[in-house]
Amino acid sequence: AFCGPFWIAATRLYPFAFDLALFFLLLNLLIAYDQKAHPFFLFASSFLLAACCVESPLFLLLLPVGSGFLLRSLLLNEHATFYRTLAVVLTGLIGFLTGGMLLWRASALCAAVPIPAPRPILNVLTATMLDELARWVPSFGWSYIFMQLLFPCAIALFIFAFSFRKRTPLLFLMQLTLAATLIPSLLNLRMSPWAIARMTSRIPVFSSTIVAFLTGLLIAVWYLMREMFDEQLSEDLDYYEYRDHPLVCRIGRWLCWPLLALACLVPFRSFTDIDPREGAFVDVVTDRIYATLDTCDWIVNSSTLTHHLMLRAFQDGRRLRLIETEESPDGANAKHLGTAIREDPSLTRIQARLLNAADLSPVSFLREWLTQETNAYSRIALFRTPVFWRENGFTPLPNSIFFNGLPQDVSVDLAQLRDRHQAFVEFLQPHLFPATPDSIRLFAKIRAALAGQLACAGNELAVLFAGQKRFEEAAELLAQTEALMPDNLSVLLNRYHLALGHGLRADTLPALQTRLREIPRRYARTHLLTPASVQAQTGTLISPDILEQVRKSYWTKSGLLQQLSHTLSPGQPDPFLAVRDKKRELYQTIAKHLETYEFDIADLQLNLLLDIDDRDRFALVNKARLAIERRDLPEAGLWMDLAKENGVTPAELIWHEAALLILDGKLPEARERLNTALNAAPADIGLWGLLAEILLQLEEYPELEMRVFPVLRSASVKKEHYLMYKVRGYLLRHNGTEHYRAARANFLRALELNPNLNDVREEILRLDDVLEVPAFSEQDACAILRQNPDHAFANYLWGRVRLERGEVDLAEDLFRRSLETERNAPAFAGLGTVLLEKGEHALAEKFLRRALDDAPQRLDAWHALARLLLATGRADEASRALDAVLQAKPDDFSARLTLIRIRMAQRN
Repeated sequence: AFCGPFWIAATRLYPFAFDLALFFLLLNLLIAYDQKAHPFFLFASSFLLAACCVESPLFLLLLPVGSGFLLRSLLLNEHATFYRTLAVVLTGLIGFLTGGMLLWRASALCAAVPIPAPRPILNVLTATMLDELARWVPSFGWSYIFMQLLFPCAIALFIFAFSFRKRTPLLFLMQLTLAATLIPSLLNLRMSPWAIARMTSRIPVFSSTIVAFLTGLLIAVWYLMREMFDEQLSEDLDYYEYRDHPLVCRIGRWLCWPLLALACLVPFRSFTDIDPREGAFVDVVTDRIYATLDTCDWIVNSSTLTHHLMLRAFQDGRRLRLIETEESPDGANAKHLGTAIREDPSLTRIQARLLNAADLSPVSFLREWLTQETNAYSRIALFRTPVFWRENGFTPLPNSIFFNGLPQDVSVDLAQLRDRHQAFVEFLQPHLFPATPDSIRLFAKIRAALAGQLACAGNELAVLFAGQKRFEEAAELLAQTEALMPDNLSVLLNRYHLALGHGLRADTLPALQTRLREIPRRYARTHLLTPASVQAQTGTLISPDILEQVRKSYWTKSGLLQQLSHTLSPGQPDPFLAVRDKKRELYQTIAKHLETYEFDIADLQLNLLLDIDDRDRFALVNKARLAIERRDLPEAGLWMDLAKENGVTPAELIWHEAALLILDGKLPEARERLNTALNAAPADIGLWGLLAEILLQLEEYPELEMRVFPVLRSASVKKEHYLMYKVRGYLLRHNGTEHYRAARANFLRALELNPNLNDVREEILRLDDVLEVPAFSEQDACAILRQNPDHAFANYLWGRVRLERGEVDLAEDLFRRSLETERNAPAFAGLGTVLLEKGEHALAEKFLRRALDDAPQRLDAWHALARLLLATGRADEASRALDAVLQAKPDDFSARLTLIRIRMAQRN
């Protein structure tokens, strides 16, 4: 009753029809074993239950229910013997292993198949099915759903079940009437009073299940009528009898056939609510976008139509490589990028350097590729991030929804670029703004993403026009672009800049000002907006300074007073009191950010505080502190002068003056001032930190340990402070190599508390060089190289790790890059070792001896030289070279192994 109609009704409506067919098959097997007690049904159901639960969440939920039902059937059928139960368990285990093996092999071939485990399956179930249910059901109202769907289904079950036990014609007529009423509803007919198909079109499995269920019930009714008609009148039957109501039975027998035919037509009538042509615009748009890619085959940060573009390229025999610049927690993006680099034959020449950069980050890979290969820009298309091109010396050119790059010294035909962009926008206009809104959220999201990207492209094109002083054309283009995405902040700021600074479209200035005043309603934290963050999110600004101008004009001071006046409580009618409270709130948040060393955020909030009160002493003092932290001495002096003019006492500026003296190299004078100040303020940990800095530069460790460190340790009892860990790290490093691990741990903790300690990062690298722990070296070197890819010593450390892993080519690239930045002995030694591994002995010896000339204490260079001399037949010289290593590290395993080889060569 269920299987045949289900396939007819469900294959067109639901993509997981096979899962549901297996579900009904399993139900039939379970019921069949319960009824007939045949062993085949028992073992088949246990095998399918275990095999299907590995991949499908539906069967994962069915597994405990089905297992309990099988156990009950085993007991009722008296089959619960030891051997039969063991056979059932083993059959289920075989099914589980079979399903896991098939899914594992499929996951290796298809990236869309997740790793076979219940947890990701449950995650997918929660993120799709349950989320869709939660979004769908409340949107219609519980009472509405109950009346239109749940109540009719419940009545149908009652009528069908109760009518089998009673012999009244009324129940049978109600049964036929209800079925006749539901079938038109499933056909999506406008005359349908129930409209179940329309209500369930967003979750097609409901329609499919209802169709199959009602069709099965109709078939059951027909079989019942046939059996009643053919049955002997003498039998006492527990259902309708022909002799009771012959006319009703004949009507029911003949009426069920047309009803069944109508049920079979459901898939062919489903297009009225689920129109397969509704998403056809995606294919049209994809073809147009694909045609504009031209030679680009590396797509960066594409979040729209990615799979459509990949399929379109596959049809042409091309392969698009899509990469993300954001790192995934499991490192999948980096692995995918490394595989793509190895598979691209055109990158073979610079493969080692690109792989090293890719292991740091995708952004490092792109930057390195653009640096190493002249025409790399022609193969890269960026989505939403035009600022990347400018940061690397290229001009971003809008191309459909992507941005291509062009070297800045190459001229651009902006008129042609504008015509091409406007033609593309005109082509997409009917697809972006259809006459009727989308009923499927996916399509609406695609249209919104395309419109937002086109607005970003139009804004970038206007920036290019403004760069060539063609401001009128830029203003016209921005006005057209704003129609695509009115909420784009960069477009709004650029229009305001052209209207205010160049008088273009000045009639729109009042409207633009009104919209700018409303920005704080959409961006609650406008004081945290920076030109970099705005340009990364919404597009390039013609003048980055316009953001600060708008902030001061519309988002602070008078704007703040106006905003606060609307939110005042009845007991606080004066807006100036509200400003006072706002300043107190800023004091607290700024102090919090300064304590956590979030200097950029603190600087933005200090600017906001100065916009409210440009003579605020708290703001002036801390602006001077931030300038000192950034090593900007002229700016620090300026802020200190302003602070003194506005009544800041000299006692409040002791830290600033001492810090300036330290930065200026006047250590004795700074030390004298600090000693005097500490007598008056012995609990000021900031002053103790400056004194510690002086003692570290003078290498006066006894006073540091006996006087400064105890104070820092006491101050850190209630709350951790980075100074305590920093000073302890230096003391441990000074105490000898056996304390280097502990010193490194303290330095790392200091960096966690204050990420701005660049000198501590350098100390960690020096410790890693001595400790020779590959995991430490890789972690610390990569952390620095992500910020500064040309750091000489970090490249050397990472190269040494690569060399120890046998990645010779990658290690050679890192050593050479270190030498390109700075000629240093460690990199010479590492490069010599790499050439030794490659068998280039003459060149290797040259680099190793150069390393020993610069740093005779490098044991790794002596060891590598000893191995080289041994390989070239100079065993006696190799023995003398190895003596320096054995004297420093007599228990070093590799050195002792080299000594054994030397002794064997000398004996021979």
